[in-house]
Amino acid sequence: MKQNINSLRPACAHAGFTLIELMLGITLLGVLLALAMPSFNAVLQRYRVSTAAHQIANALQFARAEAVRTRNNVTVGQAAPSAECTSGTPANWSCGVDVYATAGTPLKTIPASSLHAVNVQIVSSHATGTTLAYSPMGYGNTKGVDSFIYVWPAAQGGDFTTASILYTVCATSAGKVRTVASYVTSSADCTID
Repeated sequence: MKQNINSLRPACAHAGFTLIELMLGITLLGVLLALAMPSFNAVLQRYRVSTAAHQIANALQFARAEAVRTRNNVTVGQAAPSAECTSGTPANWSCGVDVYATAGTPLKTIPASSLHAVNVQIVSSHATGTTLAYSPMGYGNTKGVDSFIYVWPAAQGGDFTTASILYTVCATSAGKVRTVASYVTSSADCTID
């Protein structure tokens, strides 16, 4: 008795995708990714800004703790600009941030690579500032002077007042540090949600 050749093959041998079905699936996946890309860019920008703002807040809290611990003034300011960073204004901290007790000897540094693709600017009492210092008592700068450090995506230009994604790091004269996901100009608005 002769067996049929088709009956010797396993039943699943015909399962699979044709080339046309595979190309159609890849095309559909490409269209869906193209639709999701703008949303993903916004999420990525928000993540970068949030991370940079929290790094700066941590550096400020570290500076305050060091000032109290060592009983010396500790300052936070722009790191010495590297060759790839051409920002000249000391109020622009996008080139990195240093925490130091004496100039030239950083205790902690946030490198420019950590602040990639974001703008960072410090403003003290509505005037452009350059540094923020903590006294041995844990107070920031001068009594009654609050500082605000604005962090926003570099892709949104150089003016933080018009940025749609913005974090404010509030540093009050009492030494408190808060991070707020909006534009803040008063320490009364620096509350944790």
